[in-house]
Amino acid sequence: MLKILKILSFISVFSNAGILVWSSEVVKSEDQAVNWLVFFILLNAALVLKWAIAWLIPDEPKIYLKALEW
Repeated sequence: MLKILKILSFISVFSNAGILVWSSEVVKSEDQAVNWLVFFILLNAALVLKWAIAWLIPDEPKIYLKALEW
């Protein structure tokens, strides 16, 4: 179940970056090279942010681990 959620979150980063670049008014360039460049920059930034949040938040809270020690 957890693997499925990780895959879905990875796919959602790709789709959201694409929606921001090609469907919204954030990037107003007619040049596709610029759109692709913005897409990859946004994609990498979102993936790094996603990784950082996953690394900073523990899978099991400290209070839960403390309760297991009893």
